[in-house]
Amino acid sequence: MQSFKLALIAACSLVALVASSHAEAQTVARDPNCAPILEAMKKQLALPAYGFASTLDDEQEAEKISTQTATFTATKGGRWRKQPKPSGYQDQFLAQYSSQLHACSTGVADTLNGAAATLYVAQLGTVLIREWISPADGLPMQQEGMLPGVHKRVTVWNYNNVAVPESDKIDPE
Repeated sequence: MQSFKLALIAACSLVALVASSHAEAQTVARDPNCAPILEAMKKQLALPAYGFASTLDDEQEAEKISTQTATFTATKGGRWRKQPKPSGYQDQFLAQYSSQLHACSTGVADTLNGAAATLYVAQLGTVLIREWISPADGLPMQQEGMLPGVHKRVTVWNYNNVAVPESDKIDPE
């Protein structure tokens, strides 16, 4: 089950990667209601971000730190795996993300953990997502994905004091 969770996180990361690499060629959403979600993703890709994902029905969890040059995924025992991002990663990711994102709702004012948020509902490929975006800075706060079948994945993002893991905690590539 752990391998499924890691594969799911990798797939979501890949979707984001492919979408970002195509951003320069296609920065406009197919559905105009999707533009705020794409803009939030562009902002997120430009910053260091910490993500914590959990798959609710099977209690799997994963941690990820993303920078402009690499993604660090937590492994067992407090170790991390580093995955360098290739040149053009962000544009490719945004392009793929943009091509998969459709049927977006208009934003609705909401709160998330006591903070103001704008909630969007959209289709990302075959996955129904709910995305909370901060109206203060335009960054994604949380995403819920309803995967075909029985899986519900929740990812919470943090952008404050994000640092890459210490080098002695990163496994060799």
